[in-house]
Amino acid sequence: MKKLTMKMMIAAATLVAAAGVASAKGMEANVPFTFRANGQVFAPGIYRIYMHRTGSGNTLINIRGTDLHKQVLTPTYPDGEAKAAWQSAGKAVLAFQCGVSHCSLTKIWAGEGGPVFRVPAPGLGNDEPTRVAEVAMYPIKSE
Repeated sequence: MKKLTMKMMIAAATLVAAAGVASAKGMEANVPFTFRANGQVFAPGIYRIYMHRTGSGNTLINIRGTDLHKQVLTPTYPDGEAKAAWQSAGKAVLAFQCGVSHCSLTKIWAGEGGPVFRVPAPGLGNDEPTRVAEVAMYPIKSE
């Protein structure tokens, strides 16, 4: 039931936010590994990330491959300030939690002193070794 409710919420948000997401200023990231975001698996490649603030104040992220064949819209939750290393580098960041078998998108920071947003992600096994992978994002040059 929770999955159905979440899917319905995301579908409704997609309809409400579609125009805003399409016109939002986007970032681009070259993710060199397979990753998961909101239940979907994405192959290594270049992705465009659009952040959209809804009328209720929530932030949604639209992730789409540059081939436009695969995309996902996922809710986010505020997660405090960016790490000092991110702020000093001044580049927007996607952060992934990686285990033995997969990586999941867990955080996004659009830079410019803004907040970090947490992305819902499945947990890894208790005994599974984990690491954090970070990928820089850049403004899309064609926009």
